[in-house]
Amino acid sequence: MTDTITSIRLGYGGRGFINGTEVLMTSGSLENSVSPAYTSGYLAPMDETNRSRVLHADGTVTHSGSMGFDLTLNGLSVIENLMSRNQRFSVEMYDGKYGFEIGGTGEDGCVLDTITVNGTPNGFIAASLNFSCRNPASKKFSSLSTNNRDSHISDIIPYWWSGNSYVRDWNLTYSQTVTPKFSNLNRYQLITEGILASSPVYLFVGEVSINLDFNTFCPLVTDTVYIATDSFKIVGRTTATGYSIGGLNELPSYRYSIQSSAIGKNDQNILTLG
Repeated sequence: MTDTITSIRLGYGGRGFINGTEVLMTSGSLENSVSPAYTSGYLAPMDETNRSRVLHADGTVTHSGSMGFDLTLNGLSVIENLMSRNQRFSVEMYDGKYGFEIGGTGEDGCVLDTITVNGTPNGFIAASLNFSCRNPASKKFSSLSTNNRDSHISDIIPYWWSGNSYVRDWNLTYSQTVTPKFSNLNRYQLITEGILASSPVYLFVGEVSINLDFNTFCPLVTDTVYIATDSFKIVGRTTATGYSIGGLNELPSYRYSIQSSAIGKNDQNILTLG
């Protein structure tokens, strides 16, 4: 096989989109994970030293991906829309020359596994998401120019525009259980890549779980974190507390973890966006 690639763009130059809205992407990945079905002999013959397992069936393949990005005001709206069970969306990633698109609408859309948003001193608000899809990504040629981060300076959200009173740093995680479902009907979609395995027929979405972890400068428990002008309030219970001191030049800090749970018939909405 002859390699026909004449040039590759190195370094950061990528652009990322979620449901058509550009986010300030810092990393991204896509993966097809194959699980073939094997069988093994009950007893390997004594005179055969390279006896191997035998392919029993083509098996299955799952499609997943991830994206990390610095949070802008547009990116904040994107993650707020995804923080609801069984939301479907599309993802696009470009390296400045080539790209991939995965997901869409309805059953063909990507499904969120987790979203993590965090704020730490001397930095920007960072977000990352992991997702699954019933279909693999498709390759696209990109006519988009490389990303110029300077054009987003007015929209990016700094650390100090987040948190709560006396909160030093925080981490918010929204997750839901996603299980791929298969059938005996073959759905071979990656034959050109040498993968003979069936893609999921659909993705089953289970329960939602939300965690809020934060460090404070004084004993304080809060169920709300603010990002820019918006708030994220969790209904749940404190699951862990702690205290630490880093040395003579560090202030002591208190650690708290809250995990969501419905409490009574009036608290079914475990996350309130304000």
